[in-house]
Amino acid sequence: MTITLSPETETLVAKHTREGIDVDAVLKEALLLLDEKKEHDRKLAELKAMIAEADEDFAAGRFREFTKEVAEEIKTKARASFLAKPRGE
Repeated sequence: MTITLSPETETLVAKHTREGIDVDAVLKEALLLLDEKKEHDRKLAELKAMIAEADEDFAAGRFREFTKEVAEEIKTKARASFLAKPRGE
């Protein structure tokens, strides 16, 4: 495969190859980081949407005060959910 690099990119690749990293490894690492960034951006957008939804719920009065009773209810439900899941044998 032949790839044409911009002079800036070629300089960056050359810098890393002078440090003893072969071109294939430089490009592979760059592409893996790009994939990680895309996944991070996707998760961040999802989180921002969840926060916006929570803000809307709060503004509309759809919330419960967090009390000891609510905490116990959450723990009870979490334990029941955990115990209901099948375990590997």
